[in-house]
Amino acid sequence: VVPISIYKNTAAHDRRATRKTYRGVFTGLKHQCVELARRWCVRAYGTTFRDVDIAADMMRLKSGACTACGRPVRIAVEADAVDAVATAEPGDLLIWKAGRPGPYRATGHVAVVVDAGAGAGAGAGNIIVAEQNGVTRSGLRRISLSDSRTRRAIAGRLRISRGHRCRGR
Repeated sequence: VVPISIYKNTAAHDRRATRKTYRGVFTGLKHQCVELARRWCVRAYGTTFRDVDIAADMMRLKSGACTACGRPVRIAVEADAVDAVATAEPGDLLIWKAGRPGPYRATGHVAVVVDAGAGAGAGAGNIIVAEQNGVTRSGLRRISLSDSRTRRAIAGRLRISRGHRCRGR
C-alpha cells in the first residue's frame, strides 16, 4: 500500500478549510474524507474522479480519468456491503451510507483500505482503513468483518482499475 499523509481533523467544519491539490490535481477540502480518497487515487493510480457533493455519492461513480492523459479509467462498484467488506483489498475505497444513524448521517463517509484479512496488522476477520474526518485520532481504524452494525452502515466498495497504462506516466 502506498503511504499517504492523513490530515488530522482538527477543524473539519472550519470556514477556513483550504482547497488541496496533489500533483496539480484538485483533491478537495483539507480534513475531509473525500479529499483523502481522491488524493489516494491520484497518488496510487494516477486517477481522479468527478466531483461529488457528499461521500455517499461516490457509489454512483462508474469511471474516473487518468491524470496524465485524461482517458477514462474504470471504477468497479460493489454495492453488496457484506461482500464489499469481506472481499476488500488494500487500495479499495469503502463507502458508508448517508442517512444511517451515527457520525456520517448527513454525508456518508469514505475510507481507504490499507490492510485486509490476515495481513500484518489487520488480523483474521478484520480490515484496517485510513480515514480523514473519521472517528479516531490517528486516522486508522480496525473494522471487524463480524460487526453487523458497521456492515449495515457501509454502502459498498470502489476498486480503481489497476490496468490503465498511458504514455503520460
